[in-house]
Amino acid sequence: MGRRMGTCDICSFATARETNLKRHKMVHTGERPFQCSSCDFSSNTAGALKKHFYIHTGEKPHKCCSCEYSCISASDLKRHSTIHTGKKPFICGFVGCDYSCRIADLLKKHSQTHTGERPFQCDTCDFSCINSGDLKRHSYTHTGERPYKCGSCDYSCASSTGLKTHSYTHTGEKPFKCGSCVYSGTTSGHLRKHSFSHTGKKPHQCGDCDYSCDSPADLKRHSFTHSGLKPFKCDSCDYSCSSTQSLKTHSYTHTGKKPHQCGCCEFSCSTSAHLKIHTYSHTGEKPFKCGSCDYAGTSASALKKHSYTHTGEKPHQCGSCDYSCTTAGGLKAHFSSIHTRDKPYHCSSCDYSCSSAGNLKSHYKTHKGEKLEPGQLL
Repeated sequence: MGRRMGTCDICSFATARETNLKRHKMVHTGERPFQCSSCDFSSNTAGALKKHFYIHTGEKPHKCCSCEYSCISASDLKRHSTIHTGKKPFICGFVGCDYSCRIADLLKKHSQTHTGERPFQCDTCDFSCINSGDLKRHSYTHTGERPYKCGSCDYSCASSTGLKTHSYTHTGEKPFKCGSCVYSGTTSGHLRKHSFSHTGKKPHQCGDCDYSCDSPADLKRHSFTHSGLKPFKCDSCDYSCSSTQSLKTHSYTHTGKKPHQCGCCEFSCSTSAHLKIHTYSHTGEKPFKCGSCDYAGTSASALKKHSYTHTGEKPHQCGSCDYSCTTAGGLKAHFSSIHTRDKPYHCSSCDYSCSSAGNLKSHYKTHKGEKLEPGQLL
């Protein structure tokens, strides 16, 4: 005779083991009796507490036999091993979707992109999500908590995953390696996104236009171009934007911080993208090539701007007159010089001011004794 099944009084969960039922009921009661002695972490199982404690000790008892990777749990090691084998045993069952992954939880999370299910709801705002971990991390945006602290610097964050990824800035580790080139990254997400550069795949499709991209985060940011939402607001001015990264970059205009430093010269800047473009001045690379002529540039934006010389397109239109141009900067300079007569760019050596950064740069050459090229304005 089989063992008698125990059933949860609140949901349909059933198990033959009394300890499993007791542990499950804590999901409903919120009880977390296993408390960490070093921080405010608590859990509903002794195993989860033991795994958490390795964050404090730095111990990583489970080691990969194919590379230098080590981790704090057998399940993490099993998932890691699929990087070497290439196996993605969890396959989406929805017709027309070829998604597969290495982790059961990821498949469950992915399936909810088809069903639209978001069962976890924030009590403070209208945020909802597909798992309790995401909801807990979201709650920190209201409380300001950053419970995961780095032992090597003053960095802190809202998730253990974020802390682990941050630790690579100290160790230099990039454990996620591409099987098709020399690329390696600090997260599986970065590696997956990189893989699309080989396949050309852009699986995330906008429902309002023909835009597609290689990450759900990029698609979410894109959606704001339709909704007009700019949910991330600066505490020091009225600036708002559609991503946390843009807000962080903007904050440097107040602090003057330029965290990205060139390894070849004294140049520093506020974004990794600008630093990458700058490095091309040392290497001579121009990886963005025009399909209509032999033009090559150092950035996608430069290539897009160049493309207008072929199409004749002038997408930036003045709202006060019929002027149009190829760049947002050109439109801003037009509006300042013609409509508002603003001259926000000031010379630090004399009382000259102008409506564009380009004109100010040209003006500086008069102080240095440099000859201006034809077409450079003052």
